Amino acid sequence: MAAALVVQAAVPGVSVGEAIPSSPTLASLQPANASRLWEQVARDGAPLIEPDTTSENLKVTFLWRGDSHREIELSWPVWTPDRGENRLTRMDGTDIWYKTVLLPPKTRLSYQLAPDPVRGPPGDREAYRAGLVAALRDDPFNPKRMGKMSLLELPDAPDQPYVAKRSTVPEGSVHTDILHMNGRNYEITLYRPANIAAKNKTPLVVIFDAERYLTDIPTPVILDNMIHEGVIPPVSAALIRNPTRQSRGEDLACNPVFAKELAETLVPWVGRRLAITETAEDRVLAGSSFGGLMSVCTALTYPAVFGKALSQSGSFWWNPQGVTSTRVEDHAVIKGVRETNRKPVQIYLDAGVLEQRPGSDNLNSIYVTSAALFEALQTKGYRASFHRVAGGHDDATWRGTLSDGLIELLGTKR
Repeated sequence: MAAALVVQAAVPGVSVGEAIPSSPTLASLQPANASRLWEQVARDGAPLIEPDTTSENLKVTFLWRGDSHREIELSWPVWTPDRGENRLTRMDGTDIWYKTVLLPPKTRLSYQLAPDPVRGPPGDREAYRAGLVAALRDDPFNPKRMGKMSLLELPDAPDQPYVAKRSTVPEGSVHTDILHMNGRNYEITLYRPANIAAKNKTPLVVIFDAERYLTDIPTPVILDNMIHEGVIPPVSAALIRNPTRQSRGEDLACNPVFAKELAETLVPWVGRRLAITETAEDRVLAGSSFGGLMSVCTALTYPAVFGKALSQSGSFWWNPQGVTSTRVEDHAVIKGVRETNRKPVQIYLDAGVLEQRPGSDNLNSIYVTSAALFEALQTKGYRASFHRVAGGHDDATWRGTLSDGLIELLGTKR
């Protein structure tokens, strides 16, 4: 597991609840002059972005203003490496709340701030989550948005050239239908590219979590732009909405019954509605988190149906119920790759450097388990890649890497 050890050493450090702010701006500020900070923020915005003299990272300071709060918590979804320590600190004698972290210059992430979240009974995770979500607010000092989230893009964040809608690009057709499978009704959003004859067969991309991949990750727009620029051929897509939050956890946890439905029910159903090619090489399963896990699991199980998998921050820490691992390489999917013959499947993996914790063994880290899966795939001779992203478990990252993965798996210049 040498690759995982190298990766762990590369995690940016994080400052947690300092008595003296690590931000040079805050460290030089006298409490009596707190208003000067707010004048600067009104002019330049926030978070504060400052150089770090000891590394190539940047110091990023999130701010909140108020003198009557008991607590301010940062972000949902949680992205920072110190995910148990996301609370802002109040500067004594001021209305300034702050949290400073070190981040790579290429970082892009979304965040919110929760003033005085309701904690709920100790140990009740659902009550805690509900209280936190109810308290979440965007950052009033940051004008950049992604849906309901505030957006942080550091100076070297990579371009996301296909995300924005363009008036000059023809739109593909999008409609939603209902498919009954696995004992449930699923809303399936079908995408067909513009300017293509109904009889012309195209590759197919199947994507989980349609509720996100139709909003903060605007997949139809991304496909329109990519096809128009010629970086991928015309493709059709089927985006699967989760019937419930509970069904998502059941379906996408490497569920063999749901995988069988995808291969034997979904694909023929799509084929009766859209002209798609019959070859597995032209079919991609894609998703993030549990969707990334399920994409890989299903492709490895049904390689004659799905020849390619695109995993964004896949949950490869997963094990079947009752199974535990004491080594990263013994998690179920990683172990399965190591102990079985190579399948005719191509796999794209990415994960964020913020999806691991400094000072931890990272046994269940998404970043480290993704790196370990890549190592196992390489050893077995798979066509596979792993991409280290300066971000976290976040749609702000995934809306860019979706196109990266599709170009690698289906691109016209492969």
